[in-house]
Amino acid sequence: MDSAEHLDDRAWRPGSDGEHHLQRRLGTVDRADRFYDDQVLDHLNVRMREFIERQEMFFLATSDRHGECDSTFRAGPPGFLRVLDTRTLAYPEYRGTASWPASAISRRTPTSAFSWSTSSGTGSGCM
Repeated sequence: MDSAEHLDDRAWRPGSDGEHHLQRRLGTVDRADRFYDDQVLDHLNVRMREFIERQEMFFLATSDRHGECDSTFRAGPPGFLRVLDTRTLAYPEYRGTASWPASAISRRTPTSAFSWSTSSGTGSGCM
């Protein structure tokens, strides 16, 4: 099973403490490590950027420092969600309720989750 040294080495891995606990409990640590090493990126690659820029809608999920969550639907013509660089997305803020929860939170917290669904499949990611 996992040695204490191996568990300490996993502290930097993506995912929550709960995920890591379940991976150890269910014996999937090696499989999860392969996933993290081979598929989890800290940037948007060319294929991801091209996919994102074709989208007509997405959901933006954020949480504030107290753990309060918000998920907001955004839509527009293809290209309204723009990739500025390998780590930055931009989208227009349309007039609506004027409460701006996702926009305000995403400017104060380092992590946001984007999710979209298309007829050809789904995509999601955290930034």
